Amino acid sequence: MDFASATPLKRRIDGGEAFDIVFAPALIDDLIKQGKVASDTRTTIARTGLGLGVLKGASKPDVSTVEAFKRTLLNAKSVGNNAESEPGIQFLAILDRLAIAQDVRPRLKGISGDMGAALEGREVDMVVSSITNLLAPATIDVVSFPSEIQKYLDMVAGVSATTKEPEAAKAVLRFLLSPAATSVFKTKGFERE
Repeated sequence: MDFASATPLKRRIDGGEAFDIVFAPALIDDLIKQGKVASDTRTTIARTGLGLGVLKGASKPDVSTVEAFKRTLLNAKSVGNNAESEPGIQFLAILDRLAIAQDVRPRLKGISGDMGAALEGREVDMVVSSITNLLAPATIDVVSFPSEIQKYLDMVAGVSATTKEPEAAKAVLRFLLSPAATSVFKTKGFERE
């Protein structure tokens, strides 16, 4: 098992790296078109929204309205973001949509690793990612984006068209849709439609 953001993952798969199952919402449809993922295995497991995270105990950012969200970002000294990840890409699109990208972009700091460590090390004042990513470190308090601008990221998976164990891979996907897995997903910030 390995984890990577969409862009590096695409490079690895395009380079011929073998896999059994891929969780890649931004890539899955292209991988199906390229014949690298079996089309009948495309499965939406769950979804998560975007959130702002601050160091536990710090004042939570005001995101009660879209205007408050904009003020929060415009007043931030530094915001951590992984621009190569799906949450990072969606966040940049939201900044453009709100017409604040030009003002906020100079304060963005690229973080490809541990968001909690970036906050603890005072590299940034707040971080932006999916709620699931932000809930993982116990050192982060999370607030969800306002509903009017919230973007949900589907956790979409598919089985490699060339896996040597297709039935085992399909069994993993079935398990991830089971009631037992649903309760775990909910505790980790995912939801099912």
